[in-house]
Amino acid sequence: MLPKNPSKHAHLICVFSSSHVLYYVVDELSKQITHQQKETFKDFGHIQHKVNALFQKFDKKSISLKSEHYTWVPSSFLSTYTKEQLWDINFNTSISTNQIDHIDVLETQSTLLYQPPVYTNQLRKISPKELHPTQYILYKNLAQLSTDNFIFVLKKKDLIQVICFKEQTLKLFNYYTVSTSDDILYFIFLATEKIELNPETTSIFYISSDPFSNEQTILRQYFNVVEEHPLKEKFWALIHLHKS
Repeated sequence: MLPKNPSKHAHLICVFSSSHVLYYVVDELSKQITHQQKETFKDFGHIQHKVNALFQKFDKKSISLKSEHYTWVPSSFLSTYTKEQLWDINFNTSISTNQIDHIDVLETQSTLLYQPPVYTNQLRKISPKELHPTQYILYKNLAQLSTDNFIFVLKKKDLIQVICFKEQTLKLFNYYTVSTSDDILYFIFLATEKIELNPETTSIFYISSDPFSNEQTILRQYFNVVEEHPLKEKFWALIHLHKS
């Protein structure tokens, strides 16, 4: 249940997917989730009315969009390719411009392209300045991890996401299907070679839903730093949400 009388330190976060909304209340002092609630909807008008009412109660509020289809590219790519072309290159499928939204991640000179829910324009009427895809929060904060070159690895079940930065600039973003530790190590070293990173001056940060100790032991023989990302996985799209 959500609080009836939230404190001034309470931050309401509404995470919208295509069929439900997750309400989170995060205490800004402790950075902990204090309340959460899930609501499935068919009638968006009812949810819109409810969110409007909740926004009146909280001093700080945000809306995030959960998108399963997205890609992250250096902003310089947009001077060479259109959004539709980049989408086609990444997903091998064509969609129209009005089905692709984007947000610039200025901290890393990059742009996040994503397919928003169909009711996004209605959400913008509620919160025009506080609307971001959930992935944006993590990607924005990645630039703060290190002043050197680094690789970020996010592992969930049989999929890994590999993100490479060189001189604070996004150079590679990709997904790979994996089944063994060897697969994981192969794709990390492949990415390192592709963008010409020196392992001795490159750090690796990771979040994994499974044990990562074996990979960590091997990677530490080659890379400067190998350590777990400081944001816990279940908070990665919530903690420090929409910080300027």
